[in-house]
Amino acid sequence: MARKITPLNDTQIRKAKPEDSPLRDGNGLLLVITSNSKLWRFRYERPFTKKRNDLSIGLTLMFL
Repeated sequence: MARKITPLNDTQIRKAKPEDSPLRDGNGLLLVITSNSKLWRFRYERPFTKKRNDLSIGLTLMFL
């Protein structure tokens, strides 16, 4: 049986560091963190070819 993943909350996302990357939000949604940005990716499988693809959803720049 698959392990249940609890959705990320706002506090977890704000406090996440690059070494924690990637954080999984469930159903193929990932938060990838680099030294200066946070990027949401949706990982899915194409129905006919069965190939795994990543779709970048948004980019959040972090300037310190």
